[in-house]
Amino acid sequence: MMTVRHCLFALCGCLGIGLVGPELGRTTLTAPDMSKPNPWDGLTTRPESLGDWLVQGYSSKGRGRQRRSLTRPAECALMAGRGSFQAIVPDDVTRLLALEGGERWDFAAGEIAARFVARMDKLWAPIHCALSDGTLDGTLGEPPLCNAVLGDHLVYESRWGDYVYLKHPPEVVEIADELAALSRDEFAVKWVVVHPNPDSDALGLSFTREEAESVWPCVEQMRAFYQRAVAEGLAVLFCWG
Repeated sequence: MMTVRHCLFALCGCLGIGLVGPELGRTTLTAPDMSKPNPWDGLTTRPESLGDWLVQGYSSKGRGRQRRSLTRPAECALMAGRGSFQAIVPDDVTRLLALEGGERWDFAAGEIAARFVARMDKLWAPIHCALSDGTLDGTLGEPPLCNAVLGDHLVYESRWGDYVYLKHPPEVVEIADELAALSRDEFAVKWVVVHPNPDSDALGLSFTREEAESVWPCVEQMRAFYQRAVAEGLAVLFCWG
């Protein structure tokens, strides 16, 4: 099911209009940059409708154990979207998995069953790189740290770039234990070997030890989130889009 939010973001992406603000209700529009190349260049047929846009211009791309089969057009895929964690009870995992298609995204993005959340904005992407193999789309590093943000259980993906990852309660325990054992210095070592990419470039990251110090509070936020989820016996969803 495509929500009004999806339509607005997709339409603005097509027109080259930027959306600014953490919440749609407080969104402002920025004028398109006419100096940028036409996002439709290279397509054999310019889409006549939003529905046409959603089925044109996509390419397949593997992610090792984290399969992401659909990607956005190059013009729209330069930045990872905002991401957030939410903790849900096991019964709500069953409810989620009983849903199909866009209903899973509505359930997760709407935080219908969330007991508590931790919002990561766009820093989730470089943090995931640091906790995995240094890349966003690679074959990952060693579990369970590599599963702290994304992970093995991709339970929803859309053609316009929305994703939901699930961590079951036993996995939440393993991730929480590993995050608790991760020191500031160990994270800094992981941070400095992250491969620069369009996401990090857009965020102005340089992956220095000094920068790792400024990012560490976000890792501590993740650690506190996972520890609370373990204490309450909860599963975890990570959504980005």
